[in-house]
Formats: sequence, C-alpha cells, structure tokens
Amino acid sequence: MQELELKAFAKINLSLNVKGRRADGYHEVAMVLQALALCDRIRLSVEEGEPEILLFCSLPELPCDERNLAYRAAAKLRERCGAGGRVRIELEKNVPMAAGLGGGSADAAAVLFGLAKLWDAPLSAEELLTLAAELGADVPFCLSAIAAAAQDKAFPQASVCALAEGLGERLTPLPSAAPLFPFAVLLKPAAGASTAEVYRAFDLLTEAPHPDAAAQGRAIAARDSAAMLAELQNDLEGVTLAQCPEAAALKAALAAADPSGGAARTLMSGSGPTLYRLCGSREEAERVHAALQDCAAERFISALL
Repeated sequence: MQELELKAFAKINLSLNVKGRRADGYHEVAMVLQALALCDRIRLSVEEGEPEILLFCSLPELPCDERNLAYRAAAKLRERCGAGGRVRIELEKNVPMAAGLGGGSADAAAVLFGLAKLWDAPLSAEELLTLAAELGADVPFCLSAIAAAAQDKAFPQASVCALAEGLGERLTPLPSAAPLFPFAVLLKPAAGASTAEVYRAFDLLTEAPHPDAAAQGRAIAARDSAAMLAELQNDLEGVTLAQCPEAAALKAALAAADPSGGAARTLMSGSGPTLYRLCGSREEAERVHAALQDCAAERFISALL
C-alpha cells in the first residue's frame, strides 16, 4: 500500500471580475487568487484490489460519494489514466464549507495532485490542470498552490498567488501578497450563500463595478500596497451582501474592528459569504480577531502563503 498526506489550502479573492455569461451558462472571469495557510488535510492511500473509491470525512454532514468534489476528482483521474485498485481518501475538514474560500476545490486539487503521484500518472502539469478546470473554476489555482508549496519542479508555473482568467484555467503566476499583508482575519456567517443564485442575481444587474484584476496583479508584483488596496474589489460582493444582511453587518464590523486600514482592507471572498480583512502584522490580526469575539460567526486568523 502506498500513502501520501497533503494540505489543501484555502484561498481568498483579492479581485474578482465577472466578465460575462457564455452560451453554455458558465461565466468568464478574471480574478486574483491568494492561497492561505488555513487548510484541510488529506491522507491518500492506494492498494491492490477491485477498483473502488472510499472517502471518509471528519464532518458527518459532508457527503462521501459522487456529490463530493474530492471523490469526483479521484474518479476523473482514474478514468483519464486507467489506474486500478482501491483508493482511500481521508479528509480532515478545517476550511468552512460553502464559504467562498475554495475548500472543496482545494480538496479536489489535493486528490488530483496526490493520486497522480501515487499512480505515477503519465500526465503533464498542463494535462492535470485541464482536468482540474473540468471540476471547477478554483481547482486549477488550488492545484497550482499545492504544487508550489511542494516545490514540485513538474509544475514550473506553480504559484500561491495568480491571475486566473477564462473559466479559471488560464493562470498567470504572481508573487505572493504576503509581504504586503501577511495575515488575514476571516468571518464566516452562519447563513450560507448559493453560488448559482448569486450568479443569477448578478446576471440581472444593469451595472457592475468590474474591477481590473490585471491591475491588481501588477500592484502585487510591484509591491504597491496602496494600488493593491485600490483594486481590492469583487463583482459579486454587492449581490451576496444584499441577499445576506448578516454578512453585510459582519463586513461593517470587520472594517470597524481596528482603526488601522478600516474598510479599505475588507472584502468578500468568491461568491461569499466569508468576509476577510487584510492585516499588516500578526499583532494587528489578533487585535481585530479579539474585537470581533461577540460576532455570531466563525472567526479565523490565517497567514497568507
């Protein structure tokens, strides 16, 4: 039996521009994604036997069959490379679910990365990224972040921060934003947000902010914190906050928690409803975190990778 343990890193959106809806119903995007130290943990093992995928999760409410993206990642890779035998996936969930932090995408990416190693799959980095894109818009970046953390030379373009375009499959590596803002405080309200409903509501808007994700990337590369904060925007934030007043209240609380930075450093990640605030130091993050102890939300401090 062969085994491998991996971290599946959460992500935040430093910019999210929804460029339009395609004829097939998917949305073209341009977004800057940054990996966090906050992560799920995945243990993979493969052994001889009948072809089978066994998924076990630390959260009983999480499905462990085809409804789970990690399970589908294993099935897709098996189909692609023709591997046999039994696969066992043990998933320790630490990233909140349905939160806009890419937890499910990161789990799928870790399964693709790990099983490709265990099976010695004859796939290039580009082919593996193509498979990742078939699973979801955030999966290619999450795969890239895992490869970067592993310093895998088979992924020369791997990065913990990237501009993602198209359906998320076109990645342009960027330097990490951590030297500018090494920590983030995250608030996940109890109320959830449906990605499909958020996008449907967005499609009905006659006007949207449309941030410039490429400009955000240039600001990060230039280590220009003021320009970076100026581009800290998310097309979907207004829609989600309108649907989820609890999240809107949490954003205001997050901005007011500490006088340094304020609203300029707060944003919603993905389609939400998690809000985050960028912090210039661990001490600032701890002050903000402590000031929010009475908020009815899950609270996290995470380093940026």
